[in-house]
Amino acid sequence: MKQKLKFEWDESGNKTNSIKFTNSKVYQVTNTKFHGNFRVDILENEIGASVENTSNSTFQDLVDIDEPIEKQMLDWASNFIVKNIGVCDSCKETKIVRLLSTYDLEKEDFQNLNSLCKNCRDKIYDKIYEKDKAERLAEHELAQAEMDKNPPKIIGGFKRKNDAFKAIQKLGNPDREIIGEGFEYVKAIIQVADGTFYPTFLTICVIDGGEHWDTDFISSNLEYNIPQNLAFKYLGKTIEKIFPYEYETLAHIEGDFHQSSWFGITTQTNVRHHFINQITLQRPDQWEGVEATTKVQVRSYFSIQHILSAGYLCKKLIEFEKTISNENNDDDLIDHRSLVVSTILSCASFLEANINELFMDASENPNGIVKDLPKSTIKVLSKMWSRGIPRTASYPVLEKYQIALALSNKKEFDLGTSLIQNITVLIKLRNALVHYEPESVITKDIAETSTIKKQKLEQQLKGKFPLNPYTGIDNPFFPDKCLSLGCALWAFNSCISFTDDFFMKLGIVPTYQRIRHKLTDTILQTHR
Repeated sequence: MKQKLKFEWDESGNKTNSIKFTNSKVYQVTNTKFHGNFRVDILENEIGASVENTSNSTFQDLVDIDEPIEKQMLDWASNFIVKNIGVCDSCKETKIVRLLSTYDLEKEDFQNLNSLCKNCRDKIYDKIYEKDKAERLAEHELAQAEMDKNPPKIIGGFKRKNDAFKAIQKLGNPDREIIGEGFEYVKAIIQVADGTFYPTFLTICVIDGGEHWDTDFISSNLEYNIPQNLAFKYLGKTIEKIFPYEYETLAHIEGDFHQSSWFGITTQTNVRHHFINQITLQRPDQWEGVEATTKVQVRSYFSIQHILSAGYLCKKLIEFEKTISNENNDDDLIDHRSLVVSTILSCASFLEANINELFMDASENPNGIVKDLPKSTIKVLSKMWSRGIPRTASYPVLEKYQIALALSNKKEFDLGTSLIQNITVLIKLRNALVHYEPESVITKDIAETSTIKKQKLEQQLKGKFPLNPYTGIDNPFFPDKCLSLGCALWAFNSCISFTDDFFMKLGIVPTYQRIRHKLTDTILQTHR
């Protein structure tokens, strides 16, 4: 039976005694707490020989998981050492060795080798990396020389975040693209060390906590993005004015532990983000891992839920209409109408919640969605809100938006534009549904004993969207013909166009920006 090493933790609980094994090597174990688990290191003659995370199956397969974690780590180390003692094919010493992986063996540097100690394997990879580094340097110099012939004009250096936001929104690229193997290519705004902003594209690894791998800048004269290592030369700034920089992605990335969201910190895994929550953490001075918090504060922005609901319902309607026809029974047609009505109500609720959130943040949470407004603007919005302006239901929804713009010294909406007329009639449609009053409508009179009049909503809505084809020709415009898929999509798109314009006037990023890709994916692309 093979020998078992009897390690014991010292008083700190972070390292063990040293044990000399039969191969005359001395072994010791250390541990480091990491994201709620432990990293366990085995030292061989005081040099790292192997490392493992207690959350991995390769650790748990060698231990009794019912034992305390402190004992599990010692058992794993002892079992691992005994199991993996062998002769290194390179240095020929008897020590901890590992069989080479398929990935290793694909490289010619590992030819005629089978198992290596960590030190010898690392030395070979150092040579590989040096060779790769030299090749990348040559490629970099070639690319730089080609770029010097037509130097890129990097877009950025803006004093306001919203200017960088507008610049990158003009690009046709989606806010978030999956590029494979756990990586995503996302639109982002970075704030460099001198406080200015740049629109960029980031490569993010979503399987390791949102690790940031690379940054690409955009230029006004080239059709391709400029990698960070090439872009520095053309930024016109010293490195000290660029690094360190912070970034915010335009699309929410679940589990990204390396950035603040538009709504606050999202690194608390005990509180689900749900795309609508601002999660603010208070941590002790000395902390390890994302769970080491002393206080958690959550603030919800339900306007985002309302517009996500509208998007979900539109998607369901689009799918529904692929199977429905005039021959469907009344139950199917009722389901169809239910989806349309719910979409309209969600859109109107979104408009109301969205403007209330803006005023409430100015009053209570200046680091929320209003954080990029001038402090003087936040102060006046807060002051008027505390006085009930425009806090009560006596203020129409559109008027609340106009008041916000007026208090911010921004140009108000022109009530004569089609955009504003759409919102006005959308609110009227919502009110007609919520405060419904029945009426008798003459839709046909062969004897012409009466005058057939258009309903008020028909006069205001007809021609704005395709009508409901699953109703009778002599049914009234409202509610029967009006409540259609076209009506639902019109309501949704009108809301987004209106609030986009509102936030652009204010000069801040929309509340719902980080879930915009979900709205686009579920409605606009599907509908096309």
